[in-house]
This record gives sequence, structure tokens and C-alpha cells, in this order.
Amino acid sequence: MEEKISPQLKAAFDAMPGCWGAKDSNSAFLYVNRSYSDLIGLKHHMDAVGMTDFDMPCDTAACAHLFQEHDKQVMSSAQSIKALDIHPFANNQWRAYIFSKSPLYCENGKIIGTIFHGEDITSSKVLELGLILHQLDLHNKPKKIQLSGTYSIGSGGGIAKLTERESEMLFFILRGKQTKYIAQMLKISDRTVEKHMESLKIKFSALCKADLVDCAVKLGYSNHIPERLFSYQLSAVLKED
Repeated sequence: MEEKISPQLKAAFDAMPGCWGAKDSNSAFLYVNRSYSDLIGLKHHMDAVGMTDFDMPCDTAACAHLFQEHDKQVMSSAQSIKALDIHPFANNQWRAYIFSKSPLYCENGKIIGTIFHGEDITSSKVLELGLILHQLDLHNKPKKIQLSGTYSIGSGGGIAKLTERESEMLFFILRGKQTKYIAQMLKISDRTVEKHMESLKIKFSALCKADLVDCAVKLGYSNHIPERLFSYQLSAVLKED
């Protein structure tokens, strides 16, 4: 493989805290530091060179297509992005990370790949993960509603008594996710999603989905993180404020 990153950049990756690395235009790894290789379960950080996310020795490979879509977005737009990633990494340990991705330029200014940095937010998931949840694309979120900085984990975030499944459903509904996406994430059928949707409407006295979203946001459910969220893989680009 042709060398595309300098020894100085490699040294910087090795010296900085967190997970760092770079990929080429085909999303093949050019370099990763030891923190990243430990995270994904490689014996040596240089083993990643030439591999892609599909080749990783942990279950993140199931979301490799999403990672590569994010890479393409960064390269085509020449803009940096941040993504919330929740996956079982090495030794099947579930962790939550914020990954930042930026364009990788060569000496003549051409974009030749991406640079990424991962920050572990697992240990403070109630506060830090909660604080960035509003950055997910809330298509139906009323602009007048301002979220507070208080978050909870469990099966309910307000006055309505929700089942675990209903709590998970509402989490994704409030983040603009459609039926097929929710069904795939929760490993249930589209029809089951629709049945839970009707149940949620009844519990919130909502006539339609828009009413459900409006009521749930006002009651503080946007600040609620379902406990079982940390059992589903998630890779979602965050919008900029």
C-alpha cells in the first residue's frame, strides 16, 4: 500500500489521548494508534493497516457500511462530522464513543481519505451521553422546547408508565427514526412497531405521531435514555448546533 500519511502524523496519533487513526479514500486503514487497536481487539496496532471496518475482529463489523458512509460524507463535503457510536468492542464489551471524522489532505490540497478520533463516554453515560442526544436529527422536535441538562436511565422519563419496549420505541421516535429503522434496531417487525406506536398514542392521549412527539418532549422524555439502549448497536451522525 502506498504511504499517504507522514511519520509526524503517526507520532501525533501515538502521543494524543483517545483513539486516533486515518483511512484512505476506500476506507482502508492507513494507520491507527494503540488505543484504537486495543478497542477493536487487534494484537498490534499495525495489523490494522490495509484492513477495512468489515475486517475488524469484533462485532463493530456489522456496522461497517455505516462507518464507510460517514467516510464518504466527510470526503465529498470536505466537512468534519461527529457520530455517536454504541457497539460491543473487544471482548464483547459494550461502550459508547463520540467519533469525530475530518478530511485527510495530501500536500497538494487534495482530499485522500479521513482522519478519525474517538472519545470514550461510557463511564459517564447518564450525563455526557444525555447531553449530546439532542444533537441527533430530531425532525419532529418543536423548536420552542428547550432541553434541560438532567437525564435518567430506566423505563420511564415522565408521568406515563411505559414498558421497556415502549421506552425504547419512544427514544427512537423522538429522534426522527421511521418504522423500518426502529424495527431493524429492535429486531421486531414493522407491524409490532406500529402496534407499540398506537399504545404510546393512547398513553399520551395523542391523536397522531406529531402530537405524541410534542407531548413526550414537553413531559421530559427527550431527556430519558432507555437502559437497554446499551444493548443495541448505534452509529448516528450528530447535527451541529
